[in-house]
Amino acid sequence: VNREKPAGTYEVMFNAEMDGRPLPSGVYFYRLTIGDFVSTKKMILAK
Repeated sequence: VNREKPAGTYEVMFNAEMDGRPLPSGVYFYRLTIGDFVSTKKMILAK
């Protein structure tokens, strides 16, 4: 998601594909930016 949203709770579907091909199992990173606040976290994709 790359747009401004009003305050609230949201869910985002992660489709685990790149260029139409499934991503392999592994550790991936995601970044949340809110104004000047930036948080980068790990997520594990296990198939």
